[in-house]
Amino acid sequence: MPLRLIASLLVAGALTSSATAAPAIDEFPSRSVRLVVGFAPGGPADAIARIVAQGLSELWKQTVYVENRVGASGAIALRTATNAPSDGYTILVTSNSQIVSQLMAKTPSYDMVQDLIPTINVGSTPMILVASNALGAKSLKSVIELSQGRKLNFGTAGAGSAPHLTFAYLLNGLAHTDSSHIPYSGAGPALNAVMGDQIDLAGLALTPVIPVAQSGRVVPLAITSTSRLADLPDVPTVAEQGYPEFESSTWIGLFVASGTPRAINDKINASIQQVIDTPSYREKIKGQGFTLEGGTASQFNSFVIADFKRWQSYLEAAGIKPE
Repeated sequence: MPLRLIASLLVAGALTSSATAAPAIDEFPSRSVRLVVGFAPGGPADAIARIVAQGLSELWKQTVYVENRVGASGAIALRTATNAPSDGYTILVTSNSQIVSQLMAKTPSYDMVQDLIPTINVGSTPMILVASNALGAKSLKSVIELSQGRKLNFGTAGAGSAPHLTFAYLLNGLAHTDSSHIPYSGAGPALNAVMGDQIDLAGLALTPVIPVAQSGRVVPLAITSTSRLADLPDVPTVAEQGYPEFESSTWIGLFVASGTPRAINDKINASIQQVIDTPSYREKIKGQGFTLEGGTASQFNSFVIADFKRWQSYLEAAGIKPE
């Protein structure tokens, strides 16, 4: 999809007319609300969804529950959310992996920019590149040197995920290592594979890797954030290792179906902002390894537009064609 069309459609979605027929804003929500998650229980999106659901339940005095609809790279959850009435009672919780999956599909089964309206970006977390102990790599430079004598491979949580595209771009688009991607069914299996020396490298979301890296069961090579992390202070960023413009992260955001009245979306946004501004919930989200983002629905809309452009540029630089 051309980027100009992506931008125009997102803006159109974000500015859905508040004149659309809807219940009085003061009455919302008058019944239970579900948060639909396209990822398995225990993952980052699920964890953030459950924290937000608890906070909203307390704030709204209504039941807010999480429903995991896993499969088809998040498309099942997206369709569940968009096939429901556009009234704010069904909210999608997803990540930028949903953007990546759409861009990597020649004929995607969904279109985020037409089917959804951005509500709020709850938080973001960087990714990390780690090596097996058997590989003998200690830095990105050593990975590049090793790649000159053999073909390397790297595992991620799945084809079409944000880590897949991030590390394909880094290893093949920037570092020119010609490494092969090995997709797994989740971060856990990929992490187990690199710990067991079954693969050379793994590119993963940060949170599950921290204790493994601290224990020496994998070798942490690079963080994709703009600065080093307190939990792994000796691990340099990608930018420090010769790629100064490089930065990538996984974010978890909430969306409502296209056609949802703006007033309802703005109320959901304000309510979630109130939840994540509450110290106890703020600490819970940080405990998942996330930096809090927040902001207005309009700001998140602009962010998503920019993210589509960024991931498309990564796709092109990595030489990955939609399939």
